[in-house]
Amino acid sequence: MHPVLSLTLQSRLLVPDGGILQLLRSGGRVIAVDVGATLIKVTLTKELRDDGDLEVELFKLPVEKQHLLVAFLRNEKLEQDSIKVTGVRAPSIVSLLKTITSNPIPILDEMTCVAEGAANAIRRQFDTCSFPFIVADVGCCNNVIKVDSPGCFQRIGGSPLAGGTFTGLGSLLTSAGSYEELMEMAKCGDNSTADLLVGDIYGKGVDTLGLSGDLLACSFGKAVRNLRDDAAGETEAASCEDKAKSLLLMVAFNVAQIACLYAQTHGLDKVHFCGGFIQGNAQTEDAISFAVHLFSENSIQPVFLPHDQYVTSIGALLYCSSSHT
Repeated sequence: MHPVLSLTLQSRLLVPDGGILQLLRSGGRVIAVDVGATLIKVTLTKELRDDGDLEVELFKLPVEKQHLLVAFLRNEKLEQDSIKVTGVRAPSIVSLLKTITSNPIPILDEMTCVAEGAANAIRRQFDTCSFPFIVADVGCCNNVIKVDSPGCFQRIGGSPLAGGTFTGLGSLLTSAGSYEELMEMAKCGDNSTADLLVGDIYGKGVDTLGLSGDLLACSFGKAVRNLRDDAAGETEAASCEDKAKSLLLMVAFNVAQIACLYAQTHGLDKVHFCGGFIQGNAQTEDAISFAVHLFSENSIQPVFLPHDQYVTSIGALLYCSSSHT
């Protein structure tokens, strides 16, 4: 499993009905599991401090290694614990978890957990959460959710181009076998060898458009030319690193533009981002930020939520203590 991260959820940011606190004070824990298409994200309570703040642990593992999570929990005393599961593959892991505990294991609605976790993350980041807000949960796919008030939200759209596209096409176009490898490649890549830029199309006429000549115009627009010129021995095709960078920008620009369009439609000036495609990665955040400012003409502000991969599992944990249960 990946390294364990620690996080303090301040008591003033917890849902005040006390359900989670009552469980912890009786010696139990809450274990919230978000089972995505490729990763399992886990948030579990660690300690309720004297000041009322809650220490939690965060960790993740590939979905194909879910047996490691089951083995880990099998060694824990689960009699007093509450296990909550959410995510697209929740049913598959629930059947395994039921072999190690007789406690009920409810499957929570994923969008509800995203909305709950995003609201808490915004409070942790800014000490308050103003409604309504939009959050783009960019995991395997991209879901855009508008949260109007606590417990009141709707999925307003999304896109199939997201993290799954990045890793899927990346495995076809490069030698990378994982998201992490693709990101390392992208750091060293030059997308101009694979992409058509504005200057490639309009040349000296760029100034009349008000656009920079090095601005992305067409993702992988040079791919056919690269193949043709490489076959003729005239130039070298784009490297794996170049293709990884091109792919990263293609997905980031798509995510940003869709988020901008929904924010503009609903009259909001911020979009909050979370999800496994971002993972706090600086080059991904930079690409999305650049594209949001470009497409919105600086009228919309991108906000990247802390612990973005764990927003849904934290939401599931907090959902345990909300009035929804």
